[in-house]
Amino acid sequence: MSLGPFYVGQVPADTLVLTVTTDGTTVKPLTAYTGATIVMTDPDGLQVTTAGAVTLDKPNGKVMYTWPATSHFAKVGQYKVQPFLTGAGGVNDPCTPVPFQVEDPLP
Repeated sequence: MSLGPFYVGQVPADTLVLTVTTDGTTVKPLTAYTGATIVMTDPDGLQVTTAGAVTLDKPNGKVMYTWPATSHFAKVGQYKVQPFLTGAGGVNDPCTPVPFQVEDPLP
């Protein structure tokens, strides 16, 4: 899966859509889950506050993140985003982290 590039200070207009797979290609239905959270780290490995809304398209294995009104991107470098699928009984299944690049916008 490929994301970005994004730019320092950018608030993306399009919802971030991550497809969960079982083997890198086969879509995993998310019917067993009740929700998800998103964890994002900056180029220094520090967690970025993710205040946007997270929804699931369960039959199609998609985790969707609606960006908040403020940017997550304070510095140039490689960020990572990782969904965690949540469910009954304390289920908190991590998915594969997805790296993406943040660049400086042109002057």
